[in-house]
Amino acid sequence: MLALNRWILRFWLLPSWLRGVVIVQLILLVWLQMDLWLGYGGVSHLVKMKNDIQDQRVENNRLRIRNTQLSQEIQTLKQGPNVIEERARLDLGMVKDNESFFLWID
Repeated sequence: MLALNRWILRFWLLPSWLRGVVIVQLILLVWLQMDLWLGYGGVSHLVKMKNDIQDQRVENNRLRIRNTQLSQEIQTLKQGPNVIEERARLDLGMVKDNESFFLWID
């Protein structure tokens, strides 16, 4: 506390123009620190970007798995018309012209 009092006393003993320079320098220092911590490209922005990158990596892995499943499904559909016909029967309830469709309700 004594050192702070000495600093304040020395500050007020400076010529007025030099006090103005010190005050301007302190204002610039505070402004630059605020910009570093709170501004665009600052620490808070960096933390947010790291979180966004992690979220995007998780999403990319989920989509990569989905793409693999779709590509396997495409390969099975390319195997022949029997697979397509089976898919149409199961998913869409399609029947051939000479077939009858029966639905049992329990």
